[in-house]
Amino acid sequence: MSLNKYIRSHDQIYHVFHEGLFPFLIRLGARFILIIAALFLTWSLPLLPSVITIAGVILLSHMTIDYLSRVYMVTSYSLYKKEGIIARTVHFADASEITDVQILQTAMQRIIWKTGNLKINTEGSEGYEIVVKNVSNPFQKKQMMYAVWHEHKPAIHID
Repeated sequence: MSLNKYIRSHDQIYHVFHEGLFPFLIRLGARFILIIAALFLTWSLPLLPSVITIAGVILLSHMTIDYLSRVYMVTSYSLYKKEGIIARTVHFADASEITDVQILQTAMQRIIWKTGNLKINTEGSEGYEIVVKNVSNPFQKKQMMYAVWHEHKPAIHID
């Protein structure tokens, strides 16, 4: 699938990334265990485990589709977030308007998963324009974004 159709014509994609795989697999595995546990309860309450199993399968499918459909793109002049398969949403923040990139890490994210959350703030907006959850190596991602944008920063000529 070509991601170029989601970006402006003068932008060029330099880096594409997703949410960290390990935290996603942990959440997916925990829900899968709940489905298996529900299947083992069938001997006592035949209807309830079936309902829980169906709900669990729907939840696992939704989680997987949500994970696979959310893509972050660092381009020469912007950061894009594309999500959705049937109904799509594309958010973007111009590098020239980004005022702050915060990195937040819980103890578990920092020590075990080696992930963090990037919060992108732009001029004149309340809250954060784009939040990247559970991204692998968040400090490297932030440095990479700034390096790409610095390389493509338009030259300022003072006469």
